Amino acid sequence: MDLDKYTKFLNTQKAKLEILTDKRLKLESTLIGLDKSLSDVREADDVMNAVSVLAQENSKNVIEELVTLALQSVYGESHSFEIDNKINRGQPETFLYVVENDERCLLKNADDYFGGGVVDICSFALRVVSWAIQDEKSDNVLLLDEPMKNLDSARLTLAGEMIKELSKALNLQFVIITHEDELVMTGDSTFFVTKTNGISNVEKTNV
Repeated sequence: MDLDKYTKFLNTQKAKLEILTDKRLKLESTLIGLDKSLSDVREADDVMNAVSVLAQENSKNVIEELVTLALQSVYGESHSFEIDNKINRGQPETFLYVVENDERCLLKNADDYFGGGVVDICSFALRVVSWAIQDEKSDNVLLLDEPMKNLDSARLTLAGEMIKELSKALNLQFVIITHEDELVMTGDSTFFVTKTNGISNVEKTNV
């Protein structure tokens, strides 16, 4: 029997085993480090989510109050606006609600639930408050295209008065494009625009 042959083979296999064992130990060490890094990332993510929700909560009351005032000026005291800030599936999310008495509905469904125009008023007020709470505000002019297109005639006048009050309170000028006569009548200055052969003609009007 050729023992040298088997001894050589055995030694070769032992060397391979040592190399593979060393690689396994290094991979285990790397895996432990990756697990620690993943844990740190998850903790940081939780902290960032918590900070995000806190930041949202700081502006929540201001936004709720202003949008509620806008809603009540057009739809009455029974309406209000509420915000819920939550962590959902590991991400901060904001849910917007319109409330009438005790009935609460997501803003995106509010027109179907409460009747047309509610979303118009909330969207308008949210644009205004978004401008108002900026640290570095843009010029105090907002341009809006048909912002109240879903309001009925009776509420359009109320909406126009609400816009004028906001303009005075915030020193904010609104430039509004509309086909609604009731809204036109509340404007400080009005212009009639016609288009002929691709050319727009602007004429100042008296209302």
